[in-house]
This record gives sequence, structure tokens and C-alpha cells, in this order.
Amino acid sequence: MGPYLLKRLLLVIPTLLGVAVLVFFMLRVVPGDVIELKLRGDGGNVSAQVVAQERERLGLNRPLYVQLNVERPIQT
Repeated sequence: MGPYLLKRLLLVIPTLLGVAVLVFFMLRVVPGDVIELKLRGDGGNVSAQVVAQERERLGLNRPLYVQLNVERPIQT
């Protein structure tokens, strides 16, 4: 029972990592821009500069491999 439980617990780590990566990339493939929907979703009139600032604040203007930084998430 002990080795089986240890094996199952150790398999949780790659499973959670795989799910996190899968969800991350699935959210990037969805059509539309999250910032555009957030700021202009209900007919809001927001300048392009505000949209760019929000992308910078959330780190969405960085490459995907930097956004997926699991070790040290972007501080907000």
C-alpha cells in the first residue's frame, strides 16, 4: 500500500503541471483579446494607450514562454 500511494502522489506533480500548461495555451488560442473584452466589452470607449498599459501591467505583451513562467509569476 505504501509504494502504491507514494507512486500516485508523485504522479500528481506532472499531472498538475500538464494541466496548467494545457489550460494556459487553451486560453491563448481562444479568439479575441482578453484586454479588449475587459475594457471595451460593454461598449466602453478606451484609448489604445490605456489598452497598451493594461497589457504591459498584466505582462501580456511578453512572449509566451515568459508568460508561462511557473517559477516566479508576474507581480501585479
